[in-house]
Amino acid sequence: MALKDEVSVYDRAKVSVDTGEIESYDIAIFRNVIRKREIDLILSEFQAVKPERILDFGCGGGWLSRILSRYDCWVVGIDISRSLIASAKRSAPKASFVVGDCMNLPFKEGVFDTVVSIGTLHHVDIRKGLKEIRRILKNRGTLLLMEPNKLNPLSAIGRKLFPMETHTMGEEPFIPNRLRSYLVLQGFKVKSVRFFFFFSFPLARMLKLINRPSIPSSLVYMVDVVERLFEHLPILNFLNSTIVVLAE
Repeated sequence: MALKDEVSVYDRAKVSVDTGEIESYDIAIFRNVIRKREIDLILSEFQAVKPERILDFGCGGGWLSRILSRYDCWVVGIDISRSLIASAKRSAPKASFVVGDCMNLPFKEGVFDTVVSIGTLHHVDIRKGLKEIRRILKNRGTLLLMEPNKLNPLSAIGRKLFPMETHTMGEEPFIPNRLRSYLVLQGFKVKSVRFFFFFSFPLARMLKLINRPSIPSSLVYMVDVVERLFEHLPILNFLNSTIVVLAE
């Protein structure tokens, strides 16, 4: 991965002052289907493990740190983009932030009990990134990650037809079994693998590009219902666009 390319691309990213989100998708679908489902999952997992120190690995503009810092835990976000970290500090003033390389984390061994990584590992050398996460996690600490699934056909088409401003040279979605293998090789125990969102990401991207002013709430509701249905379809759910892994 070319770090200079990553920095250059993400320093130019447009970030919402209110939410810390990079503005690449239609708000209605992205916020009410994608982010809502992701946040619900993250918070439900954290209710079980009750983390005290959380690393937001590749925190971007701080959207997740903003949410996590509302709870009784210490949240640290790290990102290689100074511009994104500046945005994160505004979005999540209760969290702490560091400009740094996710393949060379500037933290002591075993300092965090939880690491959350949302769409970051496919931007870095996966072996180095996981090795560093393993190093800074406490024994039996929790890793929750979400990464793009290379098997999703709509996302593959969307990357060609509706490329995002934040796509960088060398990034590539994961094949699920390969991602699991990387985790196991670095000493992680994979507790669960789930798959979300068959068509929401390409749909939200397309709506953003055509600059549609508003989406009926009934359509947003139907998208959410269908996506949740796809989560439970045997075999087909493996084609969903987001791989969600819980490991320790």
